[in-house]
Parts: sequence; structure tokens; C-alpha cells
Amino acid sequence: MSIWVLTQQTVQATNTNKYYYKLIRKGFVPANPFLVLRQTMKKTLLLLVAFAVMFLAQRSSAQTYIADKTIPLPGNGGYDYVYIDQDTHTLYASHGTAVNVVDLQTEKVTGTISGGMKGVHGIAVVPGLNRGFISDGKANAVFAFDTKTLQIIKTIPVSGTDADGIIYDSF
Repeated sequence: MSIWVLTQQTVQATNTNKYYYKLIRKGFVPANPFLVLRQTMKKTLLLLVAFAVMFLAQRSSAQTYIADKTIPLPGNGGYDYVYIDQDTHTLYASHGTAVNVVDLQTEKVTGTISGGMKGVHGIAVVPGLNRGFISDGKANAVFAFDTKTLQIIKTIPVSGTDADGIIYDSF
């Protein structure tokens, strides 16, 4: 087992550096501390280069998204979450106090889910059951809706505040 300690020493010789670092192995002082320092610096430099390469490789593999099309949505307020039902090619976009529903094959707005919602956030759809759920943080509730009629079926109060993201898990 080796224990290495980094210490600072003053050089009184012809060296232009006033200070240098020497590594002292327990019970051993190297004959040429500059050689040990140079080897340590090489290892440190190699380690830094390796981290830089890993960082750049990660950044270069990041996906780049480009807006392909724009579909105008009616209504006021900001946007939050979107959900795409891949089975029905339907986009649900939370928009202020409502959810805009878009048919992605025709790229047309097919309806709006609204009524009693105060601050829409996340949307989750249950495939095959014609049911969807919308989290409303300002109303502290989840709204269940019918995906065929886009009508709200039930308001489910949430015990917490500011309900945000929502997800359906078939498990």
C-alpha cells in the first residue's frame, strides 16, 4: 500500500521556480522530485484530456430538434405539456385553462376540452378505454374526460397542491 503526500518546498538552487511540489512516499523521498512532478503532471493532463473527450462526445451525440411545421391553436394563455396518442394520431396540448386537441393526420384542431379548469398542466390518455386525464394545478384536481366526445366526465380532487405532471401506467 502506498501513501502519497503533496508538500510545498522552497528551492535554493539555480532553479528559476521559487516553489516546487514533491511527492513523498511514506519512508521514501525521490532522488529527483521534478521527475515525480512531471510524471504526475502527465497523468493529470491525460486525465483532463480524457474527461474533455468524454464531455465533447456526449455533447456531439445530443439530439437536435428542428420545428418542422406549426399548427396554430385557438385560445389564450400559455402552453405547458403536450401528449401524443400514437394509436389515434391525436395531439393534446395544454393551453391555459383548456386542452386543444389536434388530428395529426390532417393537422387540424378537432376540438377543445374545457369547462371548470383553472390552470391546465399534464395530460395522460388510457389507450383502448377512451379515457384521458388532465392535471389542473390551480384547481388542485384531475379532470377525467372522454377521448371520443372530449367532454369532462369527472373532477377528482387532489390532496396536494399545484398538480403538474401526470402519466398513465398500465401496470
